[in-house]
Amino acid sequence: MTMKFGNITETADLDENGSTVAVTKAVKDGVVMPMVRKRYDIRHKVTTVEQEVGFLLEFSQKVHANPLKMLDPAFKSVGVPMAVTKGYWYVVCSHTEVEK
Repeated sequence: MTMKFGNITETADLDENGSTVAVTKAVKDGVVMPMVRKRYDIRHKVTTVEQEVGFLLEFSQKVHANPLKMLDPAFKSVGVPMAVTKGYWYVVCSHTEVEK
């Protein structure tokens, strides 16, 4: 059975912190379109608020330098309660790139 319309998404791990990239291709009339969307979720382990702010600043500068390449940017903290029990948490820098 051939897919007429929809999306095909493949996800791959990038590192031991849980960073991922999701590659999405559109299907129209059974044909895979040449444009590809890649959603990067890059996780950084941090132990201090200063490190967290440093990653936010670095990410903001990259987005400012590449506004047409880094689409839909997002920055979030994940696992903040782990800071109490394990001494670290993660920040996630996300963006989408479109390739033809």
